[in-house]
Amino acid sequence: MVVCVSAGLRGGEVDRLSIPKVAVRDKQLVVCYRLLSRPGGTPGFGYPAEAVLVKRFDGAVRVVADSARAR
Repeated sequence: MVVCVSAGLRGGEVDRLSIPKVAVRDKQLVVCYRLLSRPGGTPGFGYPAEAVLVKRFDGAVRVVADSARAR
């Protein structure tokens, strides 16, 4: 199964998106993501996204921001 998370159109405050972990909790597949930026920002704009390959899951999928501080 392929899971893709996108942050939408962003300005220079976000450089990329990362999916550091995927786990099953409370009968849900929880996908955690982080928005990462470079010091000083990034010129222009972009559409940060990432796709990951995971085992098939027949249930609800929840996407949440990772609680760790974004770099």
